[in-house]
Amino acid sequence: MSNNPYSVNTPAYGSYQQPLKGGASGHVMQPLHEKAGWLILLGWVSIVSGVILCLTIIGLIMGWLPIWMGILLKGAGENLKAGFQTGNDGNLHQASQKLSTYFLIIGILTLIGLAFNLLYIGFFVLAILAGIGGAAAGF
Repeated sequence: MSNNPYSVNTPAYGSYQQPLKGGASGHVMQPLHEKAGWLILLGWVSIVSGVILCLTIIGLIMGWLPIWMGILLKGAGENLKAGFQTGNDGNLHQASQKLSTYFLIIGILTLIGLAFNLLYIGFFVLAILAGIGGAAAGF
């Protein structure tokens, strides 16, 4: 408490008025808990889109990936809800592990996509150079 007689005793921005369930992890995980419904919804959407993708022949190869990612999101949302209802830090830890795995998959897919884009750009540049070279040679 400061000695300033004009200071107002209000909580800082982002601080919480009531004690939270979930122990010490509860304070850190509160923003995710508030969005747990969205995690579950996105999980179901990903699962359904993966199942629809599996209905095609080519989709059988990649359809498991959105299903797995949807299961991770849905499980994280459910663990967040359970962790706050019961005050169990174990559920919150499981939720963070599932989100960690989800973001690892997203990161790997992003790197693979970047590699394919770089290959595509390289082939495109080579095709342009071959076309310019062929035009200059009179073919």
